[in-house]
Amino acid sequence: MSSAVRQKRPGWRTVLVVAVSAVAALSMAACTPVPKATQATIKSPGITLENTGAEVDKVTIALPGSLSNLYPGVEDGILNYNVIASVQEGLVGRDASGKMVGALASSWTTPDATTYVFELRKDAKFQNGDPVTAEDVAFSIKEAADATASPGTYYYLQNMASVAVTGPAEVTVKTKHADAGFLVNMSIAGAIAVTQKKFWQAHNGKIGTSQTLIMGTGPYKVTEFVPDSHVTLERVDTWWGGVPKVKKIVFEFIPDQNTRLAAAQKGNVDIALNVPITQLKQWQSIGDSRIEAVNDLSYVGMIFDQKVKPFDDVNVRKAISYSIDRDAIVQNLLRASASRRRRS
Repeated sequence: MSSAVRQKRPGWRTVLVVAVSAVAALSMAACTPVPKATQATIKSPGITLENTGAEVDKVTIALPGSLSNLYPGVEDGILNYNVIASVQEGLVGRDASGKMVGALASSWTTPDATTYVFELRKDAKFQNGDPVTAEDVAFSIKEAADATASPGTYYYLQNMASVAVTGPAEVTVKTKHADAGFLVNMSIAGAIAVTQKKFWQAHNGKIGTSQTLIMGTGPYKVTEFVPDSHVTLERVDTWWGGVPKVKKIVFEFIPDQNTRLAAAQKGNVDIALNVPITQLKQWQSIGDSRIEAVNDLSYVGMIFDQKVKPFDDVNVRKAISYSIDRDAIVQNLLRASASRRRRS
């Protein structure tokens, strides 16, 4: 959300609808080849977009659910991540292709299979202007791994053995055993939402409420939170990545799909996420709208206990995987709004 995107026709509103975001629902945990994922796009004729570079006063986003707490350690889920991704950061992140990139960490090394050494950005600041310290980062990781303080994230960090400040701008995390996926847990989409230690302690860890809000390092800060109603974000000039073009973002919680559609038809929202496939025609009929079906980086899969027969046999797992008619699911259930993929 760091750039402003508008149609070429001045004064007309653009509605961006993410129709399908869970393409990996077709994934199976079987040892089979992984073809390259494809982008599924629903065309919206007559809609031409351009990046004008102009500032935008406000963008309103309709979410298909609601939140009662903003801290992902308390209330974990995709809706929370949609909101806080612009407010808080982890040590690392992912680019559009899924590649791991730096976030609060400018770089990292893995001297061995169970050690991760993160070098922090020297220009990283919290939204109150205070610099981010290695102590803040280590503290945030420890709290995220605490089952009492963070019941929503501790599970992802059970393989963590220790976290320590090992330099002026360096944090070292050690795992109990090698885990190729552990680095993802150091991201905002994993388990880590870095906050300021003194902010956490000032509120006794009771953060993410309408009274305490949250403190982060991202390009936006939360200025208002009404549980089960909305969240308001306003841009800051403290982010290491620059100042966004959009001044304010309002997330409206609209769980009912018909109410969400009506809000878009009335022009009350600019973006709507997770539009039901059964309503695509109604959304497509909204003037000046653009509909997209995009791949995300999550998956819903069938997991086999490989210590139990017959699932200890790779050929059995392959047979189950190949028995799924993915093309039929894509065409009939997902209305051709997804790509198909197997995972090994």
